[in-house]
Amino acid sequence: MKIEIQRDRKKREENEEYRTCEIENRINDLRLQFEHEKKVRDDISENLIRTFGEEILKLQELLCQEKRIREEQHSNILKVLEDLNDTLTQDVNQEKQVREKSEEMLVKLLEDTCGKIENSLLN
Repeated sequence: MKIEIQRDRKKREENEEYRTCEIENRINDLRLQFEHEKKVRDDISENLIRTFGEEILKLQELLCQEKRIREEQHSNILKVLEDLNDTLTQDVNQEKQVREKSEEMLVKLLEDTCGKIENSLLN
């Protein structure tokens, strides 16, 4: 009976040792798996950060380019408007000169005509 108890005890100790070893192996496997998954997550995070950084730089470049184009267009529109203003001012001044000459001619013609009528009435 004592031998049987010793055998059972030894068997339990062997089973316990085996299970302890299995648990330690499983813990090591889980630790390795965790480390691998952490590295994968870190790599993915780094890639995302780098990709976002690159995309932000591209967007900043696009915004600068759009701003430059908008400023050029604004400048071009102002130049066209200034040219149009100059042209219209010249046209108005020419029309004014033509009108003033016409008015002067009409006034002179009226004065001449009135003078002739007055002379003919007086004579």
